Amino acid sequence: MKRFFAERNDGTKVYFSKEESNHIVKVSRLRKGDLISVPDLDHDLICEISYDDPERAEAIIRDRSVNLANPKADITLFMAVSKSDKMELIAQKACELGINRFIPFISRRCVKIPDERSSVKMHDRIVRITEESLKQCGRNRRMEIGNVMTFDSLIASVEKEHDIIFAYEKAEVPLKSFFDPARPISELSLIVGCEGGFDQDEAERLKKAGAFPVSLGGRILRAETAAIALMSVSSYLLDN
Repeated sequence: MKRFFAERNDGTKVYFSKEESNHIVKVSRLRKGDLISVPDLDHDLICEISYDDPERAEAIIRDRSVNLANPKADITLFMAVSKSDKMELIAQKACELGINRFIPFISRRCVKIPDERSSVKMHDRIVRITEESLKQCGRNRRMEIGNVMTFDSLIASVEKEHDIIFAYEKAEVPLKSFFDPARPISELSLIVGCEGGFDQDEAERLKKAGAFPVSLGGRILRAETAAIALMSVSSYLLDN
């Protein structure tokens, strides 16, 4: 059953935006009487299309069930800006892996520093990609996409957090050692550097801010591989 996000829900019917209505009627070729799934926070609504106008489709709520794909833990990924295709891939996988917030930042080894126009373009592109990923993976709660922040802003942000880890090739403690079944974690921040990783000064600043350096193994990983590995293992160990 295909999933579509409603613009409005009055408890009996759901109403769709012009863009989503077009997707329902013209792209998916669904008509009055067809059943669709509509996300509603912690539930999935089974709805019957009652008005198949490509500019303002409507559907009647027939049933509802608890959504099992929404993240259980509150995980934020701070990702150093990399090439656009890599950032898009990481954001897509972050959505699939149950990350709640995706926030890009600038570090010294970033190859390309985006200007204001490029930052807006990247943000909008990532939002579109994660919207598609949201429908595909089955979760209902959207992943928040933050604006590009400076390294100083990153430090200020993580100083307010409790459980923070960052992937660091010089770290001696393996990632799994950070997680202790006797110490449950409900909120976690993950930090991943760009292609060149963090320099010594940045790593020290992260440590002083309370971030814990972890190793992802003996091999040097690409930025996108490190991000996906860190998110995957963390989500698994948090039963997320």
